[in-house]
Amino acid sequence: MRKTLLTFMVLLLIVSGCLLSGPEESVSEGVIKRFAEEIDCSDGSTDPYNHWCAVEHIGEFSLVLPEEVQTYLGFSVALSDDESVRDAIDTNTHVAALHIGPDTARLTALIGTTDQDNEQLDSIAAFLTGALQGIGGQLNVPEDLIAYLESEREFPGYTMSKLDDVSAVYNAELPYTVYYITDQFYGDAYLVIEDAIGGLYVSVFPAVAVM
Repeated sequence: MRKTLLTFMVLLLIVSGCLLSGPEESVSEGVIKRFAEEIDCSDGSTDPYNHWCAVEHIGEFSLVLPEEVQTYLGFSVALSDDESVRDAIDTNTHVAALHIGPDTARLTALIGTTDQDNEQLDSIAAFLTGALQGIGGQLNVPEDLIAYLESEREFPGYTMSKLDDVSAVYNAELPYTVYYITDQFYGDAYLVIEDAIGGLYVSVFPAVAVM
């Protein structure tokens, strides 16, 4: 009888602990919290990292998808579980392309292999930073990069499934979740979260198609 009572008490304590701890934080909630803790996105912010402020609006707006496949350029950052967001942006960010349509999506990393490639990508990164900070300008995409993006679009995208009104998922090597941000001073943007082992990738793309 004592053993049964003790077992019951242990189980009761475990259940009580689960109830007190509350629901587990979702991946998107964790991302929002981490970026909000390190980046000042208040009105008039001059934080040099504020081109990532779209992240803090994940899940606030209905997902809007193009009627046909479009290609957008943006940034991807690899963020480990125990890493500072600012440090990750400084050291683990690259330019990426998002090919997305009404029911498919595919994300491609753009990594330079020559000095000329890197100069072109640096120029694109400068434009994207300004675009996400509300600074106008025109993006001139080099012809060789356009040709590469066109070749990438020949590969079929991954089929997306809508989770709800604000997000859709697709599975490549790892699961991706797509969001749409609108009504911001810099315009609209797509956000993509890739849930990886030991961390994740966060990508932001100004919603201005390059092709």
